[in-house]
Amino acid sequence: MLAPDGGGKTTFLDELIKKLVFYFVEDAIDNKFHLYHFRPNLLPNLGEVGENIGIMVQNKNFSNPHRSKPANFISSLGRITYYWLDYLLGWQIFVRKDVQKDRFTIFDRYGYDLIVDPERTKLNLPFWIRKLFVHFMPHPKIIFYLDASPEIIFMRKKELTYNEIVRQVKLYREIAKSDKRFVTLNAERPVDLMVNDALKIIIDRFCEKLKNE
Repeated sequence: MLAPDGGGKTTFLDELIKKLVFYFVEDAIDNKFHLYHFRPNLLPNLGEVGENIGIMVQNKNFSNPHRSKPANFISSLGRITYYWLDYLLGWQIFVRKDVQKDRFTIFDRYGYDLIVDPERTKLNLPFWIRKLFVHFMPHPKIIFYLDASPEIIFMRKKELTYNEIVRQVKLYREIAKSDKRFVTLNAERPVDLMVNDALKIIIDRFCEKLKNE
């Protein structure tokens, strides 16, 4: 699930999981959902690794997603390779295990952030390189993009500048139009309506899969 900061991801996910529990989980104590933030996290956070070996101190001002300066080209290439390996290996280990245990796998953000918001991960690489790495990652079957006007997103949350939100919204919309896995939801509507639309798509895809088996 994707959106710029202020797009309503947390509220949407909370309500979606409640609905999924209602329709798909017989016993509320069953652990039927695995929520990942950005990546599988099989490999540790690079900032923690650097801090543990004493080569850096993390900037922990998490209210500013662009708090750190971009790395140089070589370091950026190493970083994106590290993230790509985490997606590749983490998918094979964690997501396959989710499937075996009949769990929903949900990502809050995904590798597309490396294309749209490279500053968040300190990447200083040409667009085509970032896009190439993301292309060769495993991908969720359904990717919900929460779309709202930059004005509304900026009004909700001012962690990013207005111009940065405009840039991200434009790029997310372009990606969503070019990738059939994307489903665009109008994030300016009440969250209940957004979740109902998402739930209908999930159920339709689930039933289609059952028919084909």
